[in-house]
Amino acid sequence: LVIAFTYFYTGIVFNASEITESLENQGGFIEGIRPGPTTEKYLSRTVNRLNLFGSLALGLIAIIPFAIDYVFAQLGINANNMAIGGTSLLIVVTVGLETLRQINSRALMVTYDDFSIDDLDTKPKKRGFLSRRRTAAKA
Repeated sequence: LVIAFTYFYTGIVFNASEITESLENQGGFIEGIRPGPTTEKYLSRTVNRLNLFGSLALGLIAIIPFAIDYVFAQLGINANNMAIGGTSLLIVVTVGLETLRQINSRALMVTYDDFSIDDLDTKPKKRGFLSRRRTAAKA
């Protein structure tokens, strides 16, 4: 079911001909692939392969909690308190990854804020060993 919905959703959202046309209009291309119908065929084939592996991974993630419950039941361990579903697992991982991306982008913005345009002079500042020797000799 997960595999079918993955292909269905991608069929609605991903339009290889539209992306190919957009690439051509912007002057872009995929290295090693001729622009036009060849690019469209390449994109469709690549997306289908990615869908297969992605949907299998999603199915595996959805099955993991049931498999853990089964193993615990066979071992005689009461695992009713560990009722985390595949959907919950996906949400937790996605939120965690998105939080890390936002932290990284904020850290990068802070780094760029250190370099403002007001700090730039028209004349470059002399730095390094030789520039110190020359200024010391002039004094």
